[in-house]
Amino acid sequence: MVGGAGVANAAPRAVAGIPLTGLWEVQIPGSCKACETIKFDTTNKTFAEHDKHHLGDHGSYSLGHHVLNLLWTGGKDRGITFEGTYNSTMHEFVGTYMRNGSTAKGDLAAIV
Repeated sequence: MVGGAGVANAAPRAVAGIPLTGLWEVQIPGSCKACETIKFDTTNKTFAEHDKHHLGDHGSYSLGHHVLNLLWTGGKDRGITFEGTYNSTMHEFVGTYMRNGSTAKGDLAAIV
């Protein structure tokens, strides 16, 4: 964690009561279980790929009333969107990915 004295003991930053900390995994059943791993920057409301693929994928997000919207703005996956509702039992967002008019059901799961 980057920061000054005492920052390491700070509570994880939560948005709408959902901590967007650590790593999250894009999952699309029937296509790929671990398509991509991303990490959120809650200060700037952005996210970036954080896995071995190094494709430069990154984007922005919004979160309101437990609904997360992602927009990939750069990298190989530029143009993909995701809208999902938070499932607190599974600690994941369940929803739909869309690209060029094609949709796929999937989720974004916290890696614990």
